[in-house]
Amino acid sequence: MKEMIGLVMVPHHRMWRPIALALEQPWSAAKFTVREAAPARGSTGSTVTASIAAGVAVVMATVTAGASSRPRMRRSWKSRSCLRATEEAGENDKVSELIASAPPLQSERSIDYSKLRDLLAAEDFKAADAETRRLLIVVAGLAAEKRGWVYFSEVKSIPVADLTTIDGLWQHFSNGKFGYAAQKKIWKKCRSQFDKFAEETSWFTDKWKNRNWPDEFIYNLEAPVGHLPLTNCIRGAQVLDEILNHPAFEKKKTEKPKSKPTSKTGGKKSLLSML
Repeated sequence: MKEMIGLVMVPHHRMWRPIALALEQPWSAAKFTVREAAPARGSTGSTVTASIAAGVAVVMATVTAGASSRPRMRRSWKSRSCLRATEEAGENDKVSELIASAPPLQSERSIDYSKLRDLLAAEDFKAADAETRRLLIVVAGLAAEKRGWVYFSEVKSIPVADLTTIDGLWQHFSNGKFGYAAQKKIWKKCRSQFDKFAEETSWFTDKWKNRNWPDEFIYNLEAPVGHLPLTNCIRGAQVLDEILNHPAFEKKKTEKPKSKPTSKTGGKKSLLSML
């Protein structure tokens, strides 16, 4: 440990900083204690002479032989950066796995659903909801595109493959929480009553009191089951009812295996069969 003298100009709050106090360390690494002060011009002291123009304080700078704190800050910053990079790499791997296992992007009208898939994979549910609304207009046909919205009678013309793709992506990236299949279960539970359905999915916050669209809706996985996508939730129930009753979401009836016809003899074996 070494000690050196530094001068602090008290009246102007300025500091005389030597290039290095000891061990070639910066001024910020030193710890200072006041040893003696000269109160006025012309006073004398053991270390301050009368030629000094202003009042000064003689400061003892004690510099430890340890390393400066700046390299430690750099190491800490590097450690945080490495940790952040590791976490981001892990998240990217997780997203890549989700995308790889996503349902196939099938379309009977050559519509590209990759943007919807990527938005859902990134959990950007607000943008994914807007993209879903756009895709429904496109897949409904030219009249819907010119109009800018889907009329309820146009829903039946939407191909099964396309609605299955949209719903499958929502289900996949929300672990079954969002999508038309989840909404249909609630729709049936509420007996197709829109007000009860809207309360169940938190589209309404109270009896016939809807949220302000689009900002007051919930665009994360903490939202209630069936909250997304927001298909025509403001205009009413007709489009929603047509979508939820679309053939794409009807349970396929499994055919029972045909039983073998019994012989007219009542199960008795003939003499020829016994030979």
